[in-house]
Amino acid sequence: MKAMLPLFEPKGRVLLVDGHHLAYRTFFALKGLTTSRGEPVQAVYGFAKSLLKALKEDGYKAVFVVFDAKAPSFRHEAYEAYKAGRAPTPEDFPRQLALIKELVDLLGFTRLEVPGFEADDVLATLAKKAEREGYEVRILTADRDLYQLVSDRVAVLHPEGHLITPEWLWEKYGLKPEQWVDFRALVGDPSDNLPGVKGIGEKTALKLLKEWGSLENILKNLDRVKPESVRERIKAHLEDLKLSLELSRVRADLPLEVDFARRREPDREGLRAFLERLEFGSLLHEFGLLEAPAPLEEAPWPPPEGAFVGFVLSRPEPMWAELKALAACKEGRVHRAKDPLAGLKDLKEVRGLLAKDLAVLALREGLDLAPSDDPMLLAYLLDPSNTTPEGVARRYGGSGRRTPPTGPSSPSGSSKTSWNASRERKSSFGSTKRWKSPSPGSWPTWRPPG
Repeated sequence: MKAMLPLFEPKGRVLLVDGHHLAYRTFFALKGLTTSRGEPVQAVYGFAKSLLKALKEDGYKAVFVVFDAKAPSFRHEAYEAYKAGRAPTPEDFPRQLALIKELVDLLGFTRLEVPGFEADDVLATLAKKAEREGYEVRILTADRDLYQLVSDRVAVLHPEGHLITPEWLWEKYGLKPEQWVDFRALVGDPSDNLPGVKGIGEKTALKLLKEWGSLENILKNLDRVKPESVRERIKAHLEDLKLSLELSRVRADLPLEVDFARRREPDREGLRAFLERLEFGSLLHEFGLLEAPAPLEEAPWPPPEGAFVGFVLSRPEPMWAELKALAACKEGRVHRAKDPLAGLKDLKEVRGLLAKDLAVLALREGLDLAPSDDPMLLAYLLDPSNTTPEGVARRYGGSGRRTPPTGPSSPSGSSKTSWNASRERKSSFGSTKRWKSPSPGSWPTWRPPG
């Protein structure tokens, strides 16, 4: 299978993934995503997509995914109320977390959990160790706790795609990485139930650190800190401040024996079975587990009988829409109508996605064009929850690309796009090879590190 994107070209870079944080983030971001059996899978799907996004954008020598261990950490022992304000874990999250760990193992990545320590401490230890050994490091997380680790060779990669570097931290907050823990200690963090100094917010904390440089220097010169109200707040909450400082600082000295040059091959068959079981059809393409489609040949209109038809409407309602484009595909050839309305006369039936809409428009124009095979109808028969093209693509193996934001589910409804006309049905509905991609070479082939 030909590689399409060099996801893992060795560049002396290590990817560290905050597994627990990323899983929890995607669990809530994609609420409501289920299989046809009603099994919630949003955290698993979102985790896989976030991981793929990171891997496509850079080359990595090794990938480590770190999770919180079940046992309480040393922070819980030092501060009983640590993270006590957090909501209970959702009932179906642990099951999805187990699936995510299974996915990580199938991909051949190193998975770590260290009892007594949080994932942050393991990530910090790995980052500093890799940095000492000469690697560049990316930490995939949205957790601000880890901003304290950024350096010339360590950056936090936000799941949305931007990098948190020392330059970014300075531009955003006016802080150096070594000041981040002091800043967090002063302000506190409700999500971790860190008290900080009551009455001191971000602006005051930033002003103090700009003037005095560090929390240590602030405390040494506390009698000179102005205004008096701020000085008195610090004195009144000194123990809370010291506790917050201790709890905010990540441990980077865990006795971990890891080899960043060690690689493990992914279990391709196991991965394929896993993705099929969870009905992640589109991810089979993105992980490179399906053959790339052959290039499609342009051919003149009209198409042969039985071609799969695609079209674009100016609005969702076919009775009032303008037919903007019309094309069809069969046996690797794409036929495009130069005049979409005139091209309708050359069709005997509509075999394609949302075929009824095109049939309604044709009837409006005085043409009797019967709708034929429609994957959306077939998908609905399989499961009435199949109501959107993108959802059907994800489940049964389409490209996973979303229709334009002004498509049929958009409030504006300014345009309506059937799946690209160059899609071609190749086998029974529900197969992982149900569709051919319209743009050859668009699917990156996943490869193991190195």
